[in-house]
Amino acid sequence: MIENLSLFKPLVPTEAKIKLLAKKLMEESLYLDDSHRDYNKIYQILFNGFSNGENLFYEIGENFFSGIIGFVNVENNWRGEIVYKMWDEKLWGPKLIKQTRKLIKAIMDRFNLKRLSLETACEKAMRICRLWSFKIEGRFKYSFKWNDEFFTVYKLRILKEEMTDEIPNSKTKQKTKHGGKKMRILKEKIE
Repeated sequence: MIENLSLFKPLVPTEAKIKLLAKKLMEESLYLDDSHRDYNKIYQILFNGFSNGENLFYEIGENFFSGIIGFVNVENNWRGEIVYKMWDEKLWGPKLIKQTRKLIKAIMDRFNLKRLSLETACEKAMRICRLWSFKIEGRFKYSFKWNDEFFTVYKLRILKEEMTDEIPNSKTKQKTKHGGKKMRILKEKIE
């Protein structure tokens, strides 16, 4: 375990936990789109992810449904992906942001990763990733459908050389290109 990460503990995926999580994610908005929202599919995705010994999962907070972060599809000396779900909003704050950044850095160092990436249709999750210093690589409009409503999917990434101890705040701006136009994206604090 990485030192000074009191909010994180390795997830031990029991059959009961996988079933509970599959049920919760079946009802959870913005996890799987309408065409894939099926308990058996969700259960199989979770079972396969937890069964792969190369994937690392951590529980966030005191109980199982506070939050989960996972590092999956890790290819040593190259890349990996993050899966992330947070339910307990009482945990939000600087401590969670700092410890998550520390965990991400430790995983990148452990596997000598050049990049980590993440996709989400949840704008709140996208803003949280921005506080971890992730950058938006792309936006895919109408790529996710939940209860017949369309959402934009955000593709985010962080490169090893971009990891710093500085936490972005609401006054920091990042210039990006989108559709040939320059846009300024204000980094927002999570309320």
